[in-house]
Amino acid sequence: MPSCNQVSCQIPLHDSPLVLTFTNGTMMADVREYGCDEGYTIQGNEMIACGEDGYWSGPVPSCNPVACQDFPVIENMVHQPDSVSFGMMIHLLCTEGYYIEGAEALTCGSDGAWEEPLPSCTPVSCGPVPKVSNATTNSSQNFSFGEDFSFVCDEGFSLNGEGTLRCISNGTWYPSPPTCEPVSCGRPQAVPRAELTFAGTEYKNRATIICQEGYNVHGPSVLECSANREWIPFVGYGETDTPVCDPVSCGQPPIVENSIHQELKNYTYLEQFTYQCQEGFSLKGDDVLSCSSAGTWHPVPPSCQRISCGNIPVVSFAMAEGDGTLFGDIVKYTCLGGYQLQGGDTLMCSSSGVWYPPEVGVSPNCIPVSCGSPPVIENSEAASEVFSYNQTYNYKCLYGYVMDGNALIKCGSTGNWSAELPECTPVSCGLPHEVPNSKVFVTGTNLHSTANYTCQRGHRLSGQRTVSCLEDGSWQPAPPECNPVSCGTPDLNPHLNYNGLHFTYMEIVTYHCEVGFTLDGPANSQCLATGLWSNLPPVCSPLSCGSPPTINKGLVMTTGILFGDSANYSCVEGYHLNGTNPLTCSSIGFWAPSPPSCFPVSCGELPNVVNAHKPSGKYRFGDTVSYNCNAGYETSDNLSLSCGESGQWKGSIPMCNPVSCGHPPNIINGYIMTKDHTYGSLLTYGCVPGYNLVSHGKLRCAVDRSWKGDVPSCEPVNCGIPPSIYNGKVDFNQTTYKERAFYFCNNGFDLIGSGMHKCLATGAWSNTSPSCQPVFCGEPRQVINGEVHGKNFHFNQTVTFTCDVGYQLFGHNTSTCTWRREWSNPAPICNMISCLQPTTPENSVVSISDLMYGGRVTYSCMPGYILVGMATRTCREDGSWNGTEAFCKPVDCGSPPDLNNATFDLTGYTLHHQAEYRCIEGHHKAVDIILRCTPNGTWTDLPEGGTCEPIVCVQPPVIQNGFYVDSSYGYNSTIFYQCNTGYHLEGSSLLICLETGWDLVGFNVKQMGPGVKMFQLVKLFSVDVRMMYHMATISLVHTMLMTRLSICVTWDTD
Repeated sequence: MPSCNQVSCQIPLHDSPLVLTFTNGTMMADVREYGCDEGYTIQGNEMIACGEDGYWSGPVPSCNPVACQDFPVIENMVHQPDSVSFGMMIHLLCTEGYYIEGAEALTCGSDGAWEEPLPSCTPVSCGPVPKVSNATTNSSQNFSFGEDFSFVCDEGFSLNGEGTLRCISNGTWYPSPPTCEPVSCGRPQAVPRAELTFAGTEYKNRATIICQEGYNVHGPSVLECSANREWIPFVGYGETDTPVCDPVSCGQPPIVENSIHQELKNYTYLEQFTYQCQEGFSLKGDDVLSCSSAGTWHPVPPSCQRISCGNIPVVSFAMAEGDGTLFGDIVKYTCLGGYQLQGGDTLMCSSSGVWYPPEVGVSPNCIPVSCGSPPVIENSEAASEVFSYNQTYNYKCLYGYVMDGNALIKCGSTGNWSAELPECTPVSCGLPHEVPNSKVFVTGTNLHSTANYTCQRGHRLSGQRTVSCLEDGSWQPAPPECNPVSCGTPDLNPHLNYNGLHFTYMEIVTYHCEVGFTLDGPANSQCLATGLWSNLPPVCSPLSCGSPPTINKGLVMTTGILFGDSANYSCVEGYHLNGTNPLTCSSIGFWAPSPPSCFPVSCGELPNVVNAHKPSGKYRFGDTVSYNCNAGYETSDNLSLSCGESGQWKGSIPMCNPVSCGHPPNIINGYIMTKDHTYGSLLTYGCVPGYNLVSHGKLRCAVDRSWKGDVPSCEPVNCGIPPSIYNGKVDFNQTTYKERAFYFCNNGFDLIGSGMHKCLATGAWSNTSPSCQPVFCGEPRQVINGEVHGKNFHFNQTVTFTCDVGYQLFGHNTSTCTWRREWSNPAPICNMISCLQPTTPENSVVSISDLMYGGRVTYSCMPGYILVGMATRTCREDGSWNGTEAFCKPVDCGSPPDLNNATFDLTGYTLHHQAEYRCIEGHHKAVDIILRCTPNGTWTDLPEGGTCEPIVCVQPPVIQNGFYVDSSYGYNSTIFYQCNTGYHLEGSSLLICLETGWDLVGFNVKQMGPGVKMFQLVKLFSVDVRMMYHMATISLVHTMLMTRLSICVTWDTD
């Protein structure tokens, strides 16, 4: 017999901290009420009831630990972890430079509040700042981490090193304290032409100014280095003016007679004054005077003397009257027979030392007679100018004519033209050039004749049809060309080509079609004389392939059925095309290649579904398949897919999700790190800071929705023995979490890093290991004008001092860093080495830049002297001047230049000496030739006209009724006189050309009156071409006949 039993529910399981607070059983309608331990809150329904189906109305609730409120923000403090719950600890640390006051760890209470009181972070103290000499500090104030202090040096001292120190995290000052060194004004600014002497360049040192020879100091003579790094006048030696060395004054220069008085002023040392003479006067002596260091002028002043124009100028074929050659003197000229005077007849000696015409502005000139213009010949250029004796003319023919005969004619001594006149004849071009394929018609071959060209049939003219005969005997322009007629490139219809390279008269082209086309029309065409082709181009027609083939389950669409057209295939829905597509109508009239086929669409492999079983097999359009989830997984999706017409699977891909095992068990001083609580997940635990995971038990979510495996536990960490340090030691009691270790250094070493380490929750000691570094004495004071050798400035290290070249060391040359952070010896001083004041050689100027090491003394000479020895000497490191002292010697102009046909008298080779030239026998000079030795060591240039020319006598006088026979008119040359028939010679027939001219007196006998004969006396001088005329009575003539005279007289019987 069946029976009805009351429905009951299984007793649900639960773990601490969940507590069952009430139950009345496990039968239908019975209830169970739950609560949590202190520090936990319930999650879920507090009460569940047994239902009529034998299942409880809901899951058993769970208990979560109370979360502590956010830890308050404390300045300079950090904490771990960020969030905690009931029973967990938060660990507190101060940032670098701060230490904690109070608890280093706090526990989260059951009410979610933090234990009181809360700790704080206090900054590390560095105490008062270190003392620095020559600086003001506040020694009573204590400074903390992060605070700065800036040093200010006393007046006259400057900071050496970092001026601002900062209190750092280990309670020390960084960097090392600076030093206050006396300021340096640097080397005093050089005063031109002065020597500066000084012991040093630091604060309160003094410099003395001593001017060079020829200069006096103006302004302060002593300077002092001030606190603002400037040299200022020392009290009692001038207050405001900048020191300068002013040159000594020589006053105004001496006045020279006949000189131009310039604006006179007071001149100073080394200044020069240049003299200039008035117009018509020349300077004798030195034109430049210099102001000496003694305030006197050197050398003696010059003088201004009247200018000489030299000898009277020679005018060819003329006689001169006058014998003065100084400024303002005048000479007058008269032409000889056969020549006529052109221009003025007078020259005057000018202020520039040359002769010039004073009135008409044109110098005297005796010109020969004129032949007039040359005769005119037919067809030649006419000359308009007039020609004179010995000039030539060259005939030129007119355009189109050429010269026949000698074109050059000459003006003769009689005023007539010499030689036979030439002629101008017409130009001839000959026959014109032949041109292929043409005919030419010629009008002639002379100038301006033409030739006309015409082309044969089938040819065209290129160029000028007509050419002309030109004056150079050539046909111009170039002859034309007759080129074949061109028909141009043949026109082409579509798909038509041709063979042929030339398209001119009588050429033939052949046509052909492209592949797939046939020719319709003549295949050849010829170029005609008209420039047209004989036939029109043919037409190319395409081939036909007919309708394309059909395929099963397919469609076809075409663009046509002629060559080149295409047929495009496609399949019905659910099928795809296999084969080549599209087909093309070929050049042989067939569709190519073979047509494609249509096959059903395949959906390919099923998509994978994670954690599910996938059916195997091949599937086509319309097929349906289903999936199954693996054990431990479940889904609420549809597990079926179908193959669609496009080859894609239709429907949503299902998902198989793992089952859940619920909340895992908690551990003391630990927490759960894994968020995933579903099937297959491996549960990972972590410990709070300061604890390590001891056992390595693991829990995994099983298929039955339960956790399988062992639960781990957490124990405190151990940091181990703290590391040791070199030159120091470490003290500690325990090595576990929160214990401390303290570091200390030996004497002479500073602790770098934190001196207190704590065992952290990470199992490591806080901070990096410190080190004991040698104490730092700071960089030793720099030595002005010296160097410090050594880069290590720590405990027991030694530096060496040296001075720069030219400086001497006073003090210790080494210093060692002690454990008190001080150097064992102060830095030494380097004083500059100086040289003695050099002497000033005679006739020299000495310029001194400085007497200290490296200073230079420069020597230069007065005008007219040259330096022997070194021009510049340098002060050496041993306090002596390099080289030997130079001296000034007079310039040596050497031997004067040679002058052709001359010798010279020499007074010496040095400044102001002169060389005066004398012409040798048979030569004369137009001006005095005197050269002077100049200050630059060269002789002055030769004056204009300063040459010795051979003596040439003028044309000898003509005697009446006689003539002479000559060879030349040069010096010592002779001529012989002879009489005409019917006359005989009285006196000497021989004449000689000497320096003063011909050595004769010649007579022209003239009847002056009854019983009285007057003779014209002529005396000739060839050197200066002076001619003097004298009239004498017959008694003078008889007296002259007693000497070497010649005269032609008639035979007289009386």
